Amino acid sequence: MKNSKLLLLAVGLSVIGLVGSLILGFSFSSSATGNNFMGMISMMGGMGDMMNGNGETLTNSSVSSLQQKATTGTINKGENSISFTQNTVNLVVLASPPGRSGEYFEIDNLINPTLIVKAGTTINLTLVNEDKELHGFEIVNAQPPFSRYPMMVNNAMFNSFIMPIWGTNTNSYDSSSTTISASASGSYTYLCPVPGHAQMGMYGKIIVS
Repeated sequence: MKNSKLLLLAVGLSVIGLVGSLILGFSFSSSATGNNFMGMISMMGGMGDMMNGNGETLTNSSVSSLQQKATTGTINKGENSISFTQNTVNLVVLASPPGRSGEYFEIDNLINPTLIVKAGTTINLTLVNEDKELHGFEIVNAQPPFSRYPMMVNNAMFNSFIMPIWGTNTNSYDSSSTTISASASGSYTYLCPVPGHAQMGMYGKIIVS
């Protein structure tokens, strides 16, 4: 069911982009693509309401408070990785916070870090969108490079899919959460399912061992 809806999204975006380039002489930036992705979902059975996230709207101070409650892992800045030995991990993922260009995730002040957890770990993950664009989250059993529409060929693993949520207003950020059961050992990729974002580098590795 999810794949059929995403197929409609991909086709719709392709048609919109083609008509725009042929008739109006423009092409979509990643921001425009995100807005049209959002609009397409809004037209599909009222799914646009889900874009507010299943969490809450956060201020800067509440984001900091949430991060302070996150599980402490072993950070290796040289390898850009965070290792967790706990059975339950509370993880806060920021989507493209201010401070650098491009599309990316930030976790514990690292950009797209490799996450290492034990098999059987429960991950309580909160995505906070600090960008002006639409962003979501999912873990897939695939490795980069990714196409413009990676969600068309890769199903979300471990109940990890977070529907893309709205971009930010000043000092106000939408959030959404999911509980992930990392039940099978392997090397996976977490990414943003919004068209083009993973292709532009919004992904990282997660190793379940």
